Amino acid sequence: MFVKSKLSNLFNSKGFTLVEIMIVMSILAIILSTVSLASRPNVSRQLKQDSEYLGDVLDFIGQEAQIRGKSLLITIDNNGIRTNANSNQNILGRYRWSIDKIEAKSGWINKNNIWYRIITTEPIQSPFNIHLIKDNHKIQLIGDGSGRYKVSSVIDLRVNNE
Repeated sequence: MFVKSKLSNLFNSKGFTLVEIMIVMSILAIILSTVSLASRPNVSRQLKQDSEYLGDVLDFIGQEAQIRGKSLLITIDNNGIRTNANSNQNILGRYRWSIDKIEAKSGWINKNNIWYRIITTEPIQSPFNIHLIKDNHKIQLIGDGSGRYKVSSVIDLRVNNE
């Protein structure tokens, strides 16, 4: 009789215990934190991809200039990369990115926050470096002039400014 009354109380209970509610809340918290981390954009990875793509474009344009036998122009700004032949023919289309700021040195010309570089038919170009900055992250692309490009590691500017 005692066992039967205990079992009937177990099945007739209305509601959840505090422990059951805490376990469900913990599981939900873990799931939500995982989803929020996965959905956040990774600025470092995007900057690295953008700088590697820029290096590939510069290499391609150098080869294309040699094949065509004439100088080509590359233009970069906060919205993306454009490449044009002297006849206004766009070779690669437009690669879009969302960069906050670009800093380029040696061999780049800046007019109204648009950076220009003429790629000549020579196999050796002038060395350069470009800094791409996005959301307090900075990466550097270094060109040695011979068609080799090195991408530095991403620097968190918030850490360096403190």
